[in-house]
Amino acid sequence: MRVSVRMSVVLWLGVVLLPVLAASAFALVLVEGHLSERIERDLANTARLEAIRIDNALDRYEEGADSLAAGAHVRGFTGGVTATRAGRPPAGVIGDVDGFAAVNPAAPDPLNELSERVLDRAMAAGLHVAAVAVLDRDGGYLGGSSSLGAVPNADVGAGAAAAGEPRYGTAYMSSGGESRLPMAVPIVSDDEIVGSLFLEMDLGPVTGPVIAHEGFAESSEAHIAQPVDGGGAQFITPARFDEDAAFIREVDGDSPVPLRQSLASPAVQVVRFPDYRQVDSILAIKTISRTGWGLVVKIDESEALGPVGELRNVLIASGAATLLVIVIGWLVLLNPMASRMRRMARAAQRVTRGDLSVRIGDTGRDELAATAASIDQLAANLDADQQAREKAEQELLSKARNDQLTGIANRQWATECMATMFGESSKYPVSSLLFIDLDDFKTVNDTCGHDAGDELLRAVARRLTRLDVGEGLVARWGGDEFLVALPGRDREDAESAADAVRELLAEPFALRGTAVPLRASIGVSTGDSRMSVDLCLRTADMAMFANKLTGASSLPGERRPGRRLVHDALTQGREQVWYQPLVRFNDSSEPTTFGAEALVRLGDENGEIIPPQAFLPDVESTELGVSLDRRVVAAAITDLCIWERDGLVDAEFHLAINLSPASTREPGTAAYIGSVCDEHGVDPGRLVVELSERSTDVSVDAVAALREVGVSIAVDDFGLKHSNIDRVRDCGVTIAKIDRRWIADADRSLDSHDLLASLVQLCRAMDLEIVAEGVEEDAQLEMLRALGIRRFQGHLFSQAVPAADAPQTFRRTGGQLTPA
Repeated sequence: MRVSVRMSVVLWLGVVLLPVLAASAFALVLVEGHLSERIERDLANTARLEAIRIDNALDRYEEGADSLAAGAHVRGFTGGVTATRAGRPPAGVIGDVDGFAAVNPAAPDPLNELSERVLDRAMAAGLHVAAVAVLDRDGGYLGGSSSLGAVPNADVGAGAAAAGEPRYGTAYMSSGGESRLPMAVPIVSDDEIVGSLFLEMDLGPVTGPVIAHEGFAESSEAHIAQPVDGGGAQFITPARFDEDAAFIREVDGDSPVPLRQSLASPAVQVVRFPDYRQVDSILAIKTISRTGWGLVVKIDESEALGPVGELRNVLIASGAATLLVIVIGWLVLLNPMASRMRRMARAAQRVTRGDLSVRIGDTGRDELAATAASIDQLAANLDADQQAREKAEQELLSKARNDQLTGIANRQWATECMATMFGESSKYPVSSLLFIDLDDFKTVNDTCGHDAGDELLRAVARRLTRLDVGEGLVARWGGDEFLVALPGRDREDAESAADAVRELLAEPFALRGTAVPLRASIGVSTGDSRMSVDLCLRTADMAMFANKLTGASSLPGERRPGRRLVHDALTQGREQVWYQPLVRFNDSSEPTTFGAEALVRLGDENGEIIPPQAFLPDVESTELGVSLDRRVVAAAITDLCIWERDGLVDAEFHLAINLSPASTREPGTAAYIGSVCDEHGVDPGRLVVELSERSTDVSVDAVAALREVGVSIAVDDFGLKHSNIDRVRDCGVTIAKIDRRWIADADRSLDSHDLLASLVQLCRAMDLEIVAEGVEEDAQLEMLRALGIRRFQGHLFSQAVPAADAPQTFRRTGGQLTPA
């Protein structure tokens, strides 16, 4: 049977064209299916990421609100008003402290002033708070700031008080055009919830990232809705294609639209439905559980699947063209076209499998090339979105593992890593820890400011990262404490690592143009699989504290830059004496300044103040220390004489002076102090000489000579070392200054409080006057006064100030100056 040419063409078309068309159709279906799946997965992941950002913003709001609600005045005033209204009025007056007026619990809104103060504190702390109100346990209004946009929702306040956790109200637009988010947190006083703090927060920091959402397509967008009465939903953010949607556009409760469905979707759901423009869309919806908001992330379906439709159109056009020219051009056109289509199909399949690096790279100028370029662009956009998401995930992981100030590992990550080093699951036969505490770091904060302290912590972290820790890590444990984990290292290796740390910290730190020497106390602990992480940490901490007490924090032969600083300052007359007031309380609640402590400072060539920790440790046991002490004594007595002459202090005003270990061993110290007092006509009985904890070999004869001159003797840092107790017995001490380390946690820890109370009883048994040092908080002052202590010193009253500012500071901190 002969086959005609026409039949041959038909047969050829059937043999050649139909398989190509079938393969193209299969590829088209495959691309469309997998591309849809990919887009739905990406939308779901984007919705989860946006929800995490919203939750992080709400976490910051709750942390700030809890901090405000934990304020002493908020707890005390609210508790007092609540108790009074419940028929249990407190013993004293509510308010009338720290500049507050007395609070009248019977007033309709007794806590207006407190609300204004809380708002001021929030604004000073940088919190996004627009208004504040205080509510009782049932949501009743006790007072609010003048900026309050609406009457506080009693259900929100009552809900927070009942649940003991934050509650959120309905977001709204204020009359000033500001979007606000009401929330309430419980107020706890004496372990009892006495009310709630109602805050109107700026909604912008929460919704801002969602409003600024940029997806991988022209029509992609994200927006948030909140429930309204009747089961409906209301936009609280502008939409990409409706900028006036916020607080204006609503959908009713009978509508099945995704915006309303998002209010009841705890887990992310992906749906296909017309959006608010009635455009067919692919949407990922999720409920923000804490606020009840609905989050919607969407893209137009036509744009999402556009490359597939474009590919379909091109395939149809190509097939039609092929049928028309098959007789005259099939050898020239068909084979190359099929090859290009196969490349597109393979590329599309690789894209659907997640290989976003594939590029077709078709350089032609026809429809197939345009389709290939669309697929390439889609792959590039998806790749960019994936990289952005991975970068965000890495940043979140970094924040979870790294200390935000220093950039090294944080306490949480260090604890997780140590779990692999100790205990039954440990894979190491032995491991070690170094617990590092910076000596006198608080002095840097006090004298140079917290910014300088942060800069110093970052510099220390950079040096510690030079350590060879193998599979271990260097972490900031908290405050000025660092931890070095050494898995698989024995005790000898750990001691070598501790020496290496001392070497790294031996070189003074350049801090704002000043060389600041730094020492660290290091505790070493080694254990095997039988030792728990907690036990190894406690062992290292105790070893560190023991080293701090014994002074084993320096390298032998380390350089002494402080000696040069003191020598140059004495030669050029750049030493200064600053004063910190000593106050006492009798029966009244107002303090009285009865004296001051003279503290040495040095000025550098540029007029900057050099803190004492930068030079005193290097000279206190040398002749330079004696010379510096005598300059301070002469200057302090001269200032006292001038203040008394000008009527700034009375004749009973006392002056405390610190003597270095070298001066306490110098026989001529007493004679020198006596001669300066005689020269200025000052009674030596007004002077108190403080013996430092570093004066380990005090000359009893030298101290006896000081007593004969007439000065009083005080022991500094009382109770920290056994030698302090010996000084009381051997040196005729009459005053004990209790160190701040005994006080720091005594108002929060029952054990620390009991130890402090025992120390106070010991002082009274030895007939010693007590001065509490380092008082920084009102709670500490109340606790110390409850123990019967009446004399205090610390930043709660005033920091050390130059001599020119001292009299004014004495009056400001202690009212009128009266004798002790």
